[in-house]
Amino acid sequence: MKLDDSLAPSTCREVLVPNDWPSPAYQIVQGSEDIRLVSQSGRLSASATIRGLDSEGLCEIVLARINAERLENFRFSAWHTISKVERRCAKGVIKEKLFGRCRELLTDL
Repeated sequence: MKLDDSLAPSTCREVLVPNDWPSPAYQIVQGSEDIRLVSQSGRLSASATIRGLDSEGLCEIVLARINAERLENFRFSAWHTISKVERRCAKGVIKEKLFGRCRELLTDL
């Protein structure tokens, strides 16, 4: 997305699901929510909340690299979910461990 001088969107692009994305296990809510972009070593990556991977629709956090196939298409790639242990860290049990692990995961993408 690009913003103009008044911070109104002037252009935006959809980020497509990975080519190896599984069929949704939960049909009611599909797609990604709360995407957070990260630049790591000059590569664009993101974290997102996904419900469709869990049969009960429970939120899972996905880390993924974003690849530009063509100027008009961006696609998640090299994706994986963060484990339940890492999610407990996000709730404040061991925050520094989570942030350290996220840095490692993004470096590995």
